[in-house]
Amino acid sequence: MIIRRTYSLIMIKKLSLVLILINFWNATYAQSNDVALNFDGIDDYVSTKYNGILDSGSRSMEAWIRTTGNYDPNNGGKQGVIANYGTMSNTNRFTFCVLFNNAIRIEVGGNGLSGTIAVNDGDWHHVAVTYDPKDSLDYRLYVDGTLDIAGNLKIATNTITTTPLQFGMRIDNINLFEGDIDEFRMYNYALTPKEINNNMDRELCDLPKGILAYYKFNEGKANTFNYSKKTATDYSGNNYHGTLNYFTLSGTASNWITGSGIKGGPSETRIQMFDCDTVISPTKKYKWTRDGLFRDTFESYYGCDSVILVSVDIGNDSISIPQFACGSFTSPLGKTVSTDTIITEYYTSIKGCDSIVSYEVYILPVFDTIIPVLACEKFQTPLGHLVTKDSIVSDSFTSLNGCDSVVNYYVTINRNQYRSDTLMGCDSVTLLGKTYFKSQLIQNTYKTYSGCDSFQTTWIRVNFSQEIPMNITTCDSFVSDAGIVYRETGQYTESYSNVRGCDSTRVYNLKIGESKIIRDTVYSCERYWLRDSSYTKSTIVEWIGKTYTKCDSFHITYLDITAINKDVTVNDSVLFLNETLWDSITWYDCKTSEQVGEKNKASLLIPYTGIFKAKIFRNSCESVTDCYSSERTNKTSKSNLSPIGIFPNPSNGNIEIKGLQKGDFISIHDLNGKSVSFIQDSNQPNMIYDIQATGLVIVKIYSKDLQYNHSELLILE
Repeated sequence: MIIRRTYSLIMIKKLSLVLILINFWNATYAQSNDVALNFDGIDDYVSTKYNGILDSGSRSMEAWIRTTGNYDPNNGGKQGVIANYGTMSNTNRFTFCVLFNNAIRIEVGGNGLSGTIAVNDGDWHHVAVTYDPKDSLDYRLYVDGTLDIAGNLKIATNTITTTPLQFGMRIDNINLFEGDIDEFRMYNYALTPKEINNNMDRELCDLPKGILAYYKFNEGKANTFNYSKKTATDYSGNNYHGTLNYFTLSGTASNWITGSGIKGGPSETRIQMFDCDTVISPTKKYKWTRDGLFRDTFESYYGCDSVILVSVDIGNDSISIPQFACGSFTSPLGKTVSTDTIITEYYTSIKGCDSIVSYEVYILPVFDTIIPVLACEKFQTPLGHLVTKDSIVSDSFTSLNGCDSVVNYYVTINRNQYRSDTLMGCDSVTLLGKTYFKSQLIQNTYKTYSGCDSFQTTWIRVNFSQEIPMNITTCDSFVSDAGIVYRETGQYTESYSNVRGCDSTRVYNLKIGESKIIRDTVYSCERYWLRDSSYTKSTIVEWIGKTYTKCDSFHITYLDITAINKDVTVNDSVLFLNETLWDSITWYDCKTSEQVGEKNKASLLIPYTGIFKAKIFRNSCESVTDCYSSERTNKTSKSNLSPIGIFPNPSNGNIEIKGLQKGDFISIHDLNGKSVSFIQDSNQPNMIYDIQATGLVIVKIYSKDLQYNHSELLILE
């Protein structure tokens, strides 16, 4: 009997059994070859890292498929892609699929070649496509080892890879395959019919030259839970392993399912064998007389070796086992010792294999330890006992030698400390060597004399110096906040301390204006408008205005108004002017506007029956009397034609025109004869009018029937 070299008494008892235990299991890399992958036709596809054959290089694809889907677009179906890669453009995509008449088809993006044999009958079919640009018919499609069709495409094959090889879906994420795929292989040359038929019914053990990608689809267990089996292994040795996308990996769909039934493939099996003296290998090729892991090999029917790894136990053995015990030790046969010693015992298995076991016994002590502990706020022992005040707490451990040990913790609890303060400064504050330029809350942690944390909270208050610009416009002088009087325009700077103790600079940009007293004299005829008031006689007007700097301007205006008396006294056939002060007098016929009588005479002897008026000038002012009608019989009466007058003159543009008759029209011209304004029909005897002009203008007034007119020079200021 063999006793394994271990320090466990339980293992020694197990090895005392005389058994031959043979345990078979498959290695991870040798899965059952009767497995395939089902695609649900909704979203399942497998992506790989293989970029495929590029440009116009020769190539072959072959696989086993099973489907009942409808892929014929002439019968309501759509393309089902088995495998493809490349770029979505003409000549650059290489797609192996099922399409017209539910037969296989090869496409290169823009053109393709379709077979004639339907493969959607629910049975397993081997399908293959080969491409040889040197062949007269460069594309050939095979179904179950038989040539279905051969031909050429109308466009060149020039594969460019944007998307690597993938199964079950076209590279633009449409045209999914509904069914099963097994045993896919891709080569860098065109397979011959003989090569296709020789290898299609078995897995490959020795990889042929030219195979670049090989997916057996054997990774899961059929029709069960395979949540962790999301990789399709590449057996070509190039490690282009595939990733399963959107598979449910449970049940009979969208999962690993029963395969196409092809045979072959390597396998590896592990077994355990036991004997007292000698173990004979399963193939009887080898004899083993010592413990160990040995390899035996069967050659399978399909030429792939089946490897058996044999774990050999030889029964007869003598062994010395160190035993460490706490306080005392009892052997399997019941002998007890309490000091270091050697115990020898003899065992016989049910198969008759003898074993001698020597126990080298070492007695280990049990420890009781006291540990003083200083802790902050709380203390938790290694075994999870938590205390928050001074106390004694104990843990029981198993030491490195396997013996129980009691540790007593004498716990003293110290407290953390919390402090806060405020630190202020101008423009910046420095704390613990670090400078802060804005107000903020700073927390620092220190250690107290007891080793506990001291939490210091400091409110940093950064107050800023200020430069305040002040634009001030004032009159005569300005007094600053500091009491300084400034009397001239300029820029002045004063410094203050603000409420937080920081420097504050005020920059006064002063514009100091000067109050003024303005005296002027205004000459006007009859009436003068000043600041919305009308004056008809000479006077002094005082008023307060603002200068351009908005300072007070005291105005004293002397109004010199020339008022002409226009009354006329009639005595027999003579008209007498009551005005005694005048510069010139001219008499006119009111209808013809022709001059009558002598000029500069204050009376007019009526020359004939008619209507007459006088125009009087004094101090550059002009005034016209009313029109008076008189007959040669010396009867004289006042005419109903009123004289026309324009007031004031000079004017600021607001004038009053008196004596207008209905239908009169007014024309205003500058001295060059250019029209400034025109009113065609006036319905008011007295009219207020605003003339938008300056300088000298001529105002002409005409009656509707041209019986009279009036012309006057107007000064606009």
